[in-house]
Amino acid sequence: MRSGPRHRPSRQRWTPCVRSSSKFSRLRPPSAGAGGSFAGRPVGSFLVRFFGDDSCIPMLSFSFPNWVGSFAAGLLVVGGLVALVMAEQPASPAQTTGGDTAQDAPDFSLNTLDGGTFRLDDQRGDVVVLNFWATWCPPCRREIPDFVSLQNDLGDRGLQFVGVALERSAGPEEVRAFADKMNINYPIGLGDGSIAEKYGGVRGLPVTFVIGPEGTIRKHIPGMTTEDRIRPLLEALLRERS
Repeated sequence: MRSGPRHRPSRQRWTPCVRSSSKFSRLRPPSAGAGGSFAGRPVGSFLVRFFGDDSCIPMLSFSFPNWVGSFAAGLLVVGGLVALVMAEQPASPAQTTGGDTAQDAPDFSLNTLDGGTFRLDDQRGDVVVLNFWATWCPPCRREIPDFVSLQNDLGDRGLQFVGVALERSAGPEEVRAFADKMNINYPIGLGDGSIAEKYGGVRGLPVTFVIGPEGTIRKHIPGMTTEDRIRPLLEALLRERS
């Protein structure tokens, strides 16, 4: 008697970080008869709307038999099209993922790796740049040198960066060694997710909040940023202190 086909068990592995659009750029919704601004564009484009093009998104990668993969791919396309329709609906202020805001910045305390404590309310009157990052996140690593440069140039005028590391497994010693290697010159500490929740949750890394001297969030930046992009805003906010 011939036995039926044997199904290999599924396997999974952790993919530390993918760019928000890289895994989905080849999936496209049907263009014939499709309307709206997303017609013919990659399904991954709706992810860029929410995560930013320079964000890290933690994902699990699975290996399944071929028939399971085909079925899952079909579900992904259908789900992606539904999400595209939802993405076209107007977002409430709580759902917006970037731009200028005028909300009060929630206070928080962070135990820093140098043994101190950073408390946001103690910085009232200064311009604070709150950055959520991780050692495993390539866009985070790329923007750190720009933050170091800005802290060097503008720190004596009242600019203060602070970094909240959202790590999966790295402990204080590993993060401290990374900070030394990158010459980080501003307070950093390990976050447990509670600070991120106060700021609406973090769906991808990095995420940066620029807080003005009066204590309100003046800019929310999902994804990687650069010195050239944020220096004009920081200098304008520092002028408000005078």
